[in-house]
Amino acid sequence: MSNPPRSLKLIRYRGIYYSELVEFAQDAISNIIEEIPTDSVSYILWLKEQRQECTKKVESLEQRAYTVQSNIRPSTDLQEKLRRFKLSSLPSPLPFVHYPLICTIDLDLQILTTSSNTHFSLRNLPRDPSQSSSSRSSSASSLNNPTPVFTPELDCDPAGYETAYLSSCLPPTKWVFTDGSVHQSFFTLVFSNFKAGYYDFLLRDFSRWSPDDFVFRELAYAIVSLAAAQVSFRTVQPTHSSLLAQRPGLTMYQPSMPSELALGCHVQGESPGSAPEESMYWFNDLLVSLIPEIPGLRSIYRDKAVWFGCQARKSSFHAILLSLCTVTLVEVTIQDEIPTVKYTEPLALLGNFNPPTENPEDPYQLPLSPDTPEPLRLRPHSPQDKGNAGFIALSNFFAAATLRSLKPVNAGSRGRLPTELYLMILNYTDNVTFRTCSRVSRLFRSYCQLGLRIYSTPLDIIGVGCIQGYLTDISEKHDLVITKVSSPFSFTVQNRTSGESLDWSPREFLSPSITSPRELHLVPVFGQGMRLSESCRATITLVGEA
Repeated sequence: MSNPPRSLKLIRYRGIYYSELVEFAQDAISNIIEEIPTDSVSYILWLKEQRQECTKKVESLEQRAYTVQSNIRPSTDLQEKLRRFKLSSLPSPLPFVHYPLICTIDLDLQILTTSSNTHFSLRNLPRDPSQSSSSRSSSASSLNNPTPVFTPELDCDPAGYETAYLSSCLPPTKWVFTDGSVHQSFFTLVFSNFKAGYYDFLLRDFSRWSPDDFVFRELAYAIVSLAAAQVSFRTVQPTHSSLLAQRPGLTMYQPSMPSELALGCHVQGESPGSAPEESMYWFNDLLVSLIPEIPGLRSIYRDKAVWFGCQARKSSFHAILLSLCTVTLVEVTIQDEIPTVKYTEPLALLGNFNPPTENPEDPYQLPLSPDTPEPLRLRPHSPQDKGNAGFIALSNFFAAATLRSLKPVNAGSRGRLPTELYLMILNYTDNVTFRTCSRVSRLFRSYCQLGLRIYSTPLDIIGVGCIQGYLTDISEKHDLVITKVSSPFSFTVQNRTSGESLDWSPREFLSPSITSPRELHLVPVFGQGMRLSESCRATITLVGEA
């Protein structure tokens, strides 16, 4: 006898999601709502009990956590114990499951969100689906919003809000242009793969994230890093596993550290992931503000970002409002302590991931059947495709913010050594020093952008180290350099040891009939120091030309 179909109920508390499988039935949400008391005192006790249960689960998990030590090999007994409990591979790959989401209960905001993305206060829930029409005018339905999140932190009336600064709109065409450089072409290609790799993930889960959630911050930081060209790439060898049969088209790689992006594995003493823990921070010389995708509130979040930037800096600055779906570019000029704000309309970035509403009149709308197939994966765009215009504008915006803070090229900034010597010195620097040099002056930045480094991190250095239960630093040895982009779209890659140069093209844009024994798999690595994350979903596969 087959098991009855099930759906997913999520509980969110202090930024952590707790999942529970419930039977997929027409009255599933009604049963969940019936468990929430209506009496004020009983409700407070219920809420306290739910929060305590979540806290106990976290404490229990922490007691069972195994700490990965940096450069310290565990004892033979511990290695055997890890293998016995099947914990030898870190991070352990998560099994793929696809259960339709029935609802999310946020214990922080005290909100229940249905699969149709309708929000209800836990203190005033409609107890009967027949209340659908009347609930539209009730206080409970005042949270109804066709947007992914609810934002109670705003202390003003969005409907009557007027901007606090002198503002004007900029045409987005100012930033949408291509320069044909190696950096812009390659990073736009990586972004296209990134967007395609996370499309189904975002389509399924985006509606339950807020800007302070871990996954939201990690994905946003990855986009910002790509736009700023602050990403490393390492070569990997693809391997197959049993999961390939479950998810055709998804290439699996040997588990290793850095952790997969948004997975949350981290080394001792470091925070999970690679992104800052705040939803508003400085990235180099540009202010990043993570916001929900709520069109009616953009002016409020824009003013908050301007106020934050003015408190930190007395001069002009650039800022972005990033919601994953879109990005707004903001220029702030301060003269006589009075800021003037220029901004673009939201530019499309990853796409629109608001879930479809089959019956907007039903506050208990059930998710799609568990038998509904997984959405098709989005195919990567060519870097010249208009679907990448938002990312190209963001990339150019970052470049403008960086150049504003650097010394212009003149006779006094050229240094005393010949250009060839500077290039040779930079060629032998580690990654951190190389990035620091790129921010010394515009001249040094131009030197650093002549090529794009690819780091050689074979699995016997990083992967095996993690499989045995300890972490080694990512190798700083870059054996390959992308030196040129040509048309038709291809890259010239130079081997630093042999000096040999070969042309490579992305697999996605070649005819399926074209085969080559030479393939180069490049995985983007985000972050700095020991707080690193990589994205196998955004892996670039380059095929060597004959």
